[in-house]
Amino acid sequence: MTEQILVAKSFITMNPNLPRVSAVAIKDGLIAAVGTVSECKEVLPNATLTDLGDSILLPGFVEPHSHLFQSG
Repeated sequence: MTEQILVAKSFITMNPNLPRVSAVAIKDGLIAAVGTVSECKEVLPNATLTDLGDSILLPGFVEPHSHLFQSG
């Protein structure tokens, strides 16, 4: 079981109710919690903490509707 909390200047969540957070808790490759470091530690108290410094992270924007023959 892999548990990690990433900390950065900001994570853009794309959630209008919580547009930016400073920490994301990840367990086994899935997001377990978002919010402050304290909130993430409540969910994953034994997680490894990784500080990404002044980074601002955002979701990957993947456009799955293209057909290979159109993009080549």
